Amino acid sequence: MSDDLDGTVAGIGDMVRVRATPETQAAGLAGRSATVLGQTLPSRSGESVLGPCPGDYALHVDFTHQTEGVWLAPELLEPVEGAVKEFRRRALRRAAAEARARTEQEAKERLSRPAPRAASDIMGCLLDRLWPDEP
Repeated sequence: MSDDLDGTVAGIGDMVRVRATPETQAAGLAGRSATVLGQTLPSRSGESVLGPCPGDYALHVDFTHQTEGVWLAPELLEPVEGAVKEFRRRALRRAAAEARARTEQEAKERLSRPAPRAASDIMGCLLDRLWPDEP
């Protein structure tokens, strides 16, 4: 996720608002908020981009997670104030919680394993098997 100083660049997971242009107004998207879900180079992927795409770079935005999103040039999007920071804060909290859970699980697994035998115990077992004591 990245932020440009003029707010024209958004990254995956960022909340954005579609800017008002003739193309976005005609499509009924101007002013709508969405989440960035992907990125592409239209010249290579063949994706259809709404409006001009002078930099050959487009972002896939989703409005409801229930309908197909649309590919737009980054210039047609602006970050939603505060949403990006909140999204990142939640993602960091979730990642930290997952890391703690993994660490706790690994510790439990290590504690449940039997302790390794000392080298002398292992050698003794081997010698006993090779040359058992005869009564």
